[in-house]
Order: sequence, then structure tokens, then C-alpha cells
Amino acid sequence: MPDLPGGGTVYDHTPEQVWRHLDTCQCRTYVHARLPRTACPTDGVKQVPAPWAEARSQFTRLFETRVIDTCKECDVAGVTRLLETSWDATWGVLTRAVARGLARKVKRVPARLGIDEKAVGKGQDYESLVCDLDRGTVVAVVEERTQASLESYYRQFTAEELRTIRAIAMDMWERYILAAAACVPDAAQKIVFDRYHATRYVKNEAAGSLNLDLVRDNRSQVEADQHKTFNAYPLRSRKVEAIQVHHLVPGRHEVIDKLLLRVRASVDFSQGAELGV
Repeated sequence: MPDLPGGGTVYDHTPEQVWRHLDTCQCRTYVHARLPRTACPTDGVKQVPAPWAEARSQFTRLFETRVIDTCKECDVAGVTRLLETSWDATWGVLTRAVARGLARKVKRVPARLGIDEKAVGKGQDYESLVCDLDRGTVVAVVEERTQASLESYYRQFTAEELRTIRAIAMDMWERYILAAAACVPDAAQKIVFDRYHATRYVKNEAAGSLNLDLVRDNRSQVEADQHKTFNAYPLRSRKVEAIQVHHLVPGRHEVIDKLLLRVRASVDFSQGAELGV
């Protein structure tokens, strides 16, 4: 018999409730019970919680443990197939497990933070993940990847607690940088860009410098080619406007230069026979 809250007496019993339990010999097993309600002099009539299940759950604690262990090995869709549960019921088990973990979690500031975004669903929907790099765990998930959303994580700590942060690893997303600069003391000395984005940035800068050199080295050749083209195909009105120049980096010992031109020339359609129109 569950303990009666407040030391009251049994008032009545609830209608029969059913909880799914671990299978017995490959057969589904269910727990049926009518939970007592007590009459407390101070709190009134209260229902006694079932000690074998979470509140508002259709599973016993042992079955929910099986669901959580299975979720560690596959996704939710796989769990529904293996345990023959619905998507909503399985997701409810995970939600309650996360809530219990957060309730037991000790509030602390990791010495080394890792911040990155993760796409959720389709389109441009993102969430920001804050990780403890020393422990290899996710310590917070905030909606979107804006400066305000990340600041909401920092602002739950005091300035002295934030001062204990030794490093913050992130990509070069401007909003993450601004959030750290606004909340973390001496953030400029603690921000560390991850290797992938730092390497890509250096490569892009190097490629940009190489392209500029190619523009200077090949400008005279391009202008000479333009001059030959205009002499070979004279126009009534030589109004030429350069729109965009693409200079690609050397590949297979070649440099490919593309010049996109917009030629504005007046055409006399009375000479249609000569123009072939």
C-alpha cells in the first residue's frame, strides 16, 4: 500500500488504471490498480501516487528504463518498432527523463565551453548547443543562433562565475562572438575559433590574394584580347561596360580568365539583309 500523504485516511479509490510493464516470456504484461485517494484535514482529498510509475505515465518505471536504454542505441522510430510503442509515448518518456536529469543537475560553469549550431527540421531553423569540452557533455540547448539566445545562457551566472571560463571554442559566427564579448569578462582572450573554420578562412584569404595577383598579371593580356576582338567585330557604337570578371586559381598549369561583357550597340534594322535578321 502506498504511503498516505498527510497521514490522512482513505477517502475512496480512483477508477482502474493500467500501466505497461516489461514483457514476461515474450508476452505483454500490464499492471492494473485502483489508486487510493485520501482525505487530509489540511490539504483536502489527494490521490496517492503510484510508486511504480511516473505521474501521468502509461508505463512502469522499469519499462521506461527499457525505452531509455533502447533510445541510446537507435532513433525514436527504431524504438517504436522494437518495443511497439507510439511516437508520442516514446517521446514522452524521453521528455520526462530529461526533466529528471535537469532537476538533479548541479549549476556550474564549465572551464572550457564549446558552442555550435545544429539545424532542426527543414529550412533555416537552428538551435545553439553549449557543451562542456572537458566532460564531453551538452550543458544547454537554446533556441535559434542569435546573440540574445546565447546571452540567455551566460546571464544565468554571475560575473565572478563567468570569469572562471578559460576558453570558448566556436566558429566565426558573429552573433556568438558578440554574445561572449557582452557577457564574459576578457572574452577577447578566451575565444578560440575551431580548426575547421580557421583553416577555411585562411584558405579563402590566400585564394583571394592569389586572385588579385592573377588580375594584375593578366590585366594587360585581357585588355589586348579585348582590343583584338573589337577590331575583328566593329560595332556602330562601341559602348562596352564590364559587368564581372572571374579569375580562377591555377589548375592543371592553366589560368582560366573569363570576362563577362555587356555590349550596348545601336543596330540599324534597315540593314536586316546584311545582319541576317
